[in-house]
Amino acid sequence: MTDKKRQENKPEALQTAHEVALVEDGIVERNGVRARFVAVPPGLIQDAQGRVENPVVPMWIDPDKDREMPNPTDPEYLRLMGVANNRRAAVIIDVMAMFGIELIDGVPDYDTWGKRLRVLEKVGAIDLEWVNWDDEIDVEFVYKRYIFMQTADMQAIGKKTGVPQAAISQAAGAF
Repeated sequence: MTDKKRQENKPEALQTAHEVALVEDGIVERNGVRARFVAVPPGLIQDAQGRVENPVVPMWIDPDKDREMPNPTDPEYLRLMGVANNRRAAVIIDVMAMFGIELIDGVPDYDTWGKRLRVLEKVGAIDLEWVNWDDEIDVEFVYKRYIFMQTADMQAIGKKTGVPQAAISQAAGAF
């Protein structure tokens, strides 16, 4: 049996454990950067998701009732609801990245990762226009969210936080 086939046949929990690669006492090391995963207060996730507003349900005039009625099956409304739901999923990932990952030695030097990330921005793959590169909180978030965090990390943080795996899978699947 090949190593690839052996890896594919491992139970998902073991695959995740290998991906997370714990070094010692809950510490993860990836490319020389050490981090610890911690529980995220559920209130942070709820408050952040609460900032994503649903679109207004469009109205239409029902000729049988001769009055305005909500039309929740309007195609544009459904599209906008999908956008809002995807944004809520992204919020879960964003909050987990910022508050669920403690970088033990701080954010690595920008030159080791930032320039590569800016190339993705330059070609239109991501939008970093909102980032203030002089703000250490912005830089920490960008590093955690776009460089350090992996899918298995979301699962580990979600488990510590008590976020259902289905919600994490949905959030990860939205991207």
